[in-house]
Amino acid sequence: MIYARRLLRSARRRLGRVLGYSSGPDTSLPVILLYHRVADVDSDPWGLAVSPANFRDQMRVLGTQGLGISLSELVHGLSTGRLPAGKVCVTFDDGYSDNLLNAKPILEECAIPATFFLISGNLQGNRDFWWDALERPFFRARRLPATLDLRTENIALTLDLGVDAEYRDAAFAGHRQWRAWDPPPSRRHHAYHELWQALFTLPSSTRETLVDTIRGWADDVDTPTESRPLSADQVRQLASGSLIEVGGHSVTHPCLPRLDLKEQAREIVENKIRLEALLDRPLHHFAYPHGQFNDDTVALLKEAGYHSACTSVAAAVSGSAEVFRLPRICAADWTGAEFSHRLRQRFAES
Repeated sequence: MIYARRLLRSARRRLGRVLGYSSGPDTSLPVILLYHRVADVDSDPWGLAVSPANFRDQMRVLGTQGLGISLSELVHGLSTGRLPAGKVCVTFDDGYSDNLLNAKPILEECAIPATFFLISGNLQGNRDFWWDALERPFFRARRLPATLDLRTENIALTLDLGVDAEYRDAAFAGHRQWRAWDPPPSRRHHAYHELWQALFTLPSSTRETLVDTIRGWADDVDTPTESRPLSADQVRQLASGSLIEVGGHSVTHPCLPRLDLKEQAREIVENKIRLEALLDRPLHHFAYPHGQFNDDTVALLKEAGYHSACTSVAAAVSGSAEVFRLPRICAADWTGAEFSHRLRQRFAES
């Protein structure tokens, strides 16, 4: 959690300089934008969601200015020394259902190509991502049991929500803009911090078992449709047409450098095999889960046949960028006017 907060703070500070306010010699360089969700959400501790209205306005800006370019085109230009000046790539991580339901129709409406980096371990479509399953019980206006005690061979944690076991509408509304890198405003938020940090480091099977325990403790049984991962059939629907590329994003979304070489290879190779078999086409691009990788990760991607990989480093794509260390800028829930302003500033000297 500490690493994640530092990474997000750094990315957001640099984002304003890179995308919004840069006027130096890099203003003609292309950028890769990183999205996760296109949905109206009640809470968003990691800032993953852009509303459909704002996303449509952002894509209209790209469409009317002719700025959209596919990731494959950018990688080809970078590899051949002909970097496409001033262009913008749109990418998505994880694979939420709202990518198909909300994002794809807008991309098609505005004729914007996009690459979707997908996790393959949730394609059964009936289990949400662990971070969403953890978030939902804590950030809803409802009462929770006052204490939670988790005891396994991997974790020993007792949490006391005290007076914050009751979460009234007014408090919920006041905390809607809270983000996970900010100081916790209540015991609920502090408990969520502790649990996220503990679960982040665990093997996926252990983590899922503990998430189920937490959901049972909270009596959380409903998973909103749009927050669910894409099913296998939905992935096929998403990938149909000429605008959409699909890339790899691992099987279970681990922090790859924490794994041994065998487990890293399994996460990369099984993800690629599953998605290629599902779509009957090769995958060329990968995005590092949590933006983290090491030299072994890069070597394994090359061995698996990937052509490029994206990080979460907030920067433009310079001519010296490495194709397996491509930077990306996290897009926020900006209005079309703010998005357009940032692009005008970013490409002022193109």
